[in-house]
This record gives sequence, structure tokens and C-alpha cells, in this order.
Amino acid sequence: MAKLFSVITVTKDNLDGLTHTVKSTALQTHTDYEHIIIDGASTDGTSAYINSVILSESEGYQKIIFMSEPDDGLYDAMNKGLAKATGDYVIFMNAGDVFADADILELIAEQMETHPDFLYGDALETDSSGNLFYKKAHPYTKAARGMFTHHQSMIYKRELIADLRYDTAYKLAADYDFTLRALNNVQRVTYCPFPICIFESGGLSQTHANTARTEERDIKIKLGKASQAVAHVTAARQALSFKLKSCAPSLYWRLKSLTIR
Repeated sequence: MAKLFSVITVTKDNLDGLTHTVKSTALQTHTDYEHIIIDGASTDGTSAYINSVILSESEGYQKIIFMSEPDDGLYDAMNKGLAKATGDYVIFMNAGDVFADADILELIAEQMETHPDFLYGDALETDSSGNLFYKKAHPYTKAARGMFTHHQSMIYKRELIADLRYDTAYKLAADYDFTLRALNNVQRVTYCPFPICIFESGGLSQTHANTARTEERDIKIKLGKASQAVAHVTAARQALSFKLKSCAPSLYWRLKSLTIR
């Protein structure tokens, strides 16, 4: 019988981060899920670790579906995860990312009375010093401006994205492209007023922020979400925000806390 959730994790040579993600998922109080882990042929002991926890007596660990083979990058691995998913809803929680608490899947399930096509919520984010900040989602109706919350705080109804895949031509912003195309198919959207994930800072989209912004700009133009002029202005504003976050993080987070949904 299909599960309610498919939690998809992609990883490559990030055993430390993966262990946090696996433990966080196994501790979820809501147990109607499968945990699909797609590994890009890691050489750091990932396979041995996953095989050992699958053999443990923990019910959460026994929900793991594991595949390890070479891939063509992050988004190719995510596509492989989608192909294996059987749950009614899909959420990505990549290696190093964790659920904000043990009851998050349970809280999300409680928001599903109207059988939404798409759900999204807030996030917690760490800075380079390990400090934790609350990052409130923007309304999904502002998606044309950019990612309105972390990808790990988005839940997609699987039947609506059955024919969608991540465009591997993008190296850092394919999740934005995927989300914009997915939103074209949704009618019922639910906002979850709580943090869904703890996002591990320092990922590729942050260490290569200029490339990520350029890809986002091109995606907006390609999908007709913004004119070239508007897309360039938005990218410039994002660059200023990222500069502030890098140079004056305390001021950045104080200003973020004043943001109204």
C-alpha cells in the first residue's frame, strides 16, 4: 500500500550530514512514510552505514529504500528519487538537512484535510557559526520573485508532478524551475505555519550564489514569469541581500525578523 509521504534524500560523500538526516527522519512520530536515499556512489562509507541501519531493529530505519550508483549530479539524483517514490506526497530532505522537530510529518498530515496539491512552510536556518534563525516563508503567490521558502519546506502531491523532472541543464536552480512548473498544475495550496526543516547553510546554492541568481533570472524569463528588465532588477536585489547576509549577518537576520508575510 502506498505511503502518505515519500521523503527523498540525495547524497554523495557526505556521511556526516547523511547520518543527521537519516536519524531525523527515523525519529518522526508519524510513521506513514518511506525514506528513499539516492547515493552517487560515495566512497566514504555511506553504503556500509545505510546497510547497517537498515538491519537494525528500528522501524524508522527499516523504512529506508537505498540505491547507490554514479549519477550526473544533484538533480539527476533527485530525478531518480522521484522515479522510485510511491507516496501520495513528496518532500526532499537532502543530506545534512533535518526536520525541525520529531512531529513535523505529523503536523503536515494534520494540514491535509482539504487534500492540497501543494504545501509549504517556514524553515530554520543555521549561519556559519551554528546559530539558528527562523526564516518565515513568503506567500507562494510571490514565486516569480524567487524561491519563497527552502525547497526542503515544500511538499508536492506526487500525482501532480508525475510527469515533471528536474532540468539537469541547471546546476543550482533546477529546484526553482521545477517548483514554478509544478505550481502551474496546482489548485489547492496549504501554508503550514511552522518550520518544516533546519536548513544546513553553506550548500552549493550559497557558495556559488552568483551562478544560482543567474540561473533563477534565466528561468523567470524562459517561463514568462518576468520580463528581462524585472528579472535583472530582482537579481540585483538578491545580490545586495546576499552581500548583507555575508557581511552583516546579525543585521540581516534582524531585518528578516521584521518582514511581514
